[in-house]
Amino acid sequence: MTTTAYLEKIADIEGVSQYLLLGPSGQLLAHKMDNHIIMSSMTISCASICKLIKDEHFQYLVFAQEDDRDFFIFPVGSHYLAVLKEAEYPAQDFTRNIASFISNATSKLARKGSVSPAKS
Repeated sequence: MTTTAYLEKIADIEGVSQYLLLGPSGQLLAHKMDNHIIMSSMTISCASICKLIKDEHFQYLVFAQEDDRDFFIFPVGSHYLAVLKEAEYPAQDFTRNIASFISNATSKLARKGSVSPAKS
């Protein structure tokens, strides 16, 4: 299974409203997001900040919104996964679910050589 195909399973996670996946060069690989062109441009800009941080404890970047539909950007190896949270879903549960998904995804894909393993 390709990295893109595997990461598209993010849509099945409870609390995920919309998502987009960017490749290592910032190319849009997959999405289920309104305004995906604008949001992918914003994600690319933010990804450059994420690359500068590169701290082993850095897990995500979040933009809190008044309507509680927070926008998260998660590094996944050399890819970036941007996810819009459903308004009524608790943020703590959401980030825990996404972090678990990413950890499982990077472990499985690393075994296949598709993505670099996540730092622990």
